Amino acid sequence: MHQQVHELAQAGKTQTEIVRSLHLHPNTVHKYLRMPTFEAHYCHPHPSPVEPYRAYLEERGPQGEVMITTLWHELQRQGFTGSYKSVWTSVAQLAASGRDDSDVFLFVYGSLGSSRGTCHPNAESS
Repeated sequence: MHQQVHELAQAGKTQTEIVRSLHLHPNTVHKYLRMPTFEAHYCHPHPSPVEPYRAYLEERGPQGEVMITTLWHELQRQGFTGSYKSVWTSVAQLAASGRDDSDVFLFVYGSLGSSRGTCHPNAESS
């Protein structure tokens, strides 16, 4: 779409004509015309606050089942100031990362009095 917007603009079409021709929202056409090359803005622009601790989580995963709350507290002792949810999200991404050795990651969700099962794609639910 980005390329089509620019091609129509170079052909002398107005923004209104481009909107009608491509059935795009006017803001989208305006945004694309300001971008010389397409940039996907829907991607997470900032890395997770857990990223500096990723190696620790990868090392910790194969050591057996562990509550995510426990991991969160361990990271806090290392200086992590982020939320439980950010650790929960990162652990879920690690477990479902598609890595060849992803079956070694077995983290157990446990927070706020809820039982969420395990964070492992191959784990059996009870």
